[in-house]
Amino acid sequence: MAPSHLLLIRFHWAINEENSVIKRRKKSRISGNKPSSKGLTHKPVSRATSKLSPVYRGRRLVLMLVLLLGIGVLLIRAGYLEVFQQSWLQAQADKRQMRTVTVPPYRGVIVDRNGESLAISSPVESISLDPKKLLNIQFQLQKIATLKKGDEARLASLDLEELNQNLEKMEAILGLGKGALLEKLQSMST
Repeated sequence: MAPSHLLLIRFHWAINEENSVIKRRKKSRISGNKPSSKGLTHKPVSRATSKLSPVYRGRRLVLMLVLLLGIGVLLIRAGYLEVFQQSWLQAQADKRQMRTVTVPPYRGVIVDRNGESLAISSPVESISLDPKKLLNIQFQLQKIATLKKGDEARLASLDLEELNQNLEKMEAILGLGKGALLEKLQSMST
């Protein structure tokens, strides 16, 4: 027999078996007898009537309580962090994510079609100075050193001496005579 014939035979057998069970139930209802064990193949068991051991119930209850307690602790901690630690956490995130980085521009070498370099980019350090601010600071330090007494006057004179030493170093680097840089700065500021 082919497999399709076997399926048909099994299907017919199942229908006949079901019809015979239905007939037995009807007869037992009419006669008032309980259905025979042949009519029902198994008895459905509801979960409410099933009996669980007390140990299993206790374990399940403890596990559920531990899980709920853990979730509660996590929710409370998340709320605390969100409400009370928000500004500190934001500052920490900004420290890690935002920073100012100066990247020196390097263009590279510009060459013509023969491979000869037309422009070469090389790193150069530069100094910028606002002459008005420098002269203003120098004037204020001289004023404090002459008019004030005590620690303020001593600190102002130390700062003024350091400023003059740095100006002399710059004059030496630039190849200017002593006092020439200060004169140029005064002429530029007026």
